[in-house]
Amino acid sequence: MEKRPKRLLDEVREVIRRKHHSRRTERTYVSWIRRFILYHEKRHPRDMGKKEIEPFLPAALFNLTGGDKPLHVVLLSRSSPLGETAPPE
Repeated sequence: MEKRPKRLLDEVREVIRRKHHSRRTERTYVSWIRRFILYHEKRHPRDMGKKEIEPFLPAALFNLTGGDKPLHVVLLSRSSPLGETAPPE
């Protein structure tokens, strides 16, 4: 039986836990990544670059509450668990 590749949000959760962030931080990051993906009609963040991040930020900042950090979350979602970052466009 073949193993299915891990889903993006599961990978993000693993990275956040490995870095010993709190569960609340994990939920916040996953929430922002999910918003980013839905904003771009379910495209994978690794397939996007600067031109997709820029229009998302004003929408994210408009809805920003508390200490959320949408840019950092988007950048985290574009990096692999091994620390490799997707090239900017």
